Amino acid sequence: MLVSMTTIAQFYSALHRGYRGDLPFYKSICRDATRVLELGCGYGRITQELAQVCHRIIGLDEDPDMLALARARLDARPQDNVELVCSDMADLSLAAPFDRIVIPFTTAFCLSRTRLQACLTRCADRLSAEGILALDVYPAEIFHESEISDVDFEYFTTIQVAGVDYAVSEKTAIKRDEKVIEVTYRHTPTHSQDNPNIVEYAIEHHYVLMDEWPQLLKTAGFSHWEFYGDFNGSAVDIDADRFVVLAGI
Repeated sequence: MLVSMTTIAQFYSALHRGYRGDLPFYKSICRDATRVLELGCGYGRITQELAQVCHRIIGLDEDPDMLALARARLDARPQDNVELVCSDMADLSLAAPFDRIVIPFTTAFCLSRTRLQACLTRCADRLSAEGILALDVYPAEIFHESEISDVDFEYFTTIQVAGVDYAVSEKTAIKRDEKVIEVTYRHTPTHSQDNPNIVEYAIEHHYVLMDEWPQLLKTAGFSHWEFYGDFNGSAVDIDADRFVVLAGI
């Protein structure tokens, strides 16, 4: 079934709720910062929290329907230090400088390698001298080195959207030569009388291996960086859920 982007945004926001520890991590990074830029702010889950600890934050996303959800979320707890901008994060043109630029929740993998390089370069150009870029993705090695290329639909959770319960399954296709992972989500109503339609949408990730990040950051104009295996500063581990990057110019 083809659905509107608004509906897809609602399904996405109901399913993707972040990773344990990401909110405290980004709040700690951004505490007392004068200007914060969040790229790929989506439905405002992190934006709303960062607004409580920094002086001003701009949340940027290219999907107007995601931003509509973010506005509704922010309106429920109004804060006058938040601005939402609809724009392409690979073509960043906001005025500098920013004390912190954050790219949470694997958003960096939503860009092709060329567009990610452009985005990182613009981030470096817009950071203050003591500024920090912070982002998190997953360690892609586990997919890149696996012998499995395709995984058919498997159930993994149930969510509720607009009062209807949906069983969610996902299908994964890995294209190692292109370093692309495509995940298709299928949402099936648990009671067909509520809504007979099955909703599907796909997300394409252009993954970066951990040992490729230093060159990406150097080319973008960053001079130093640190990598961690979780939000608590643990050592990098290909079996971890997260790969965390902190970088400065």
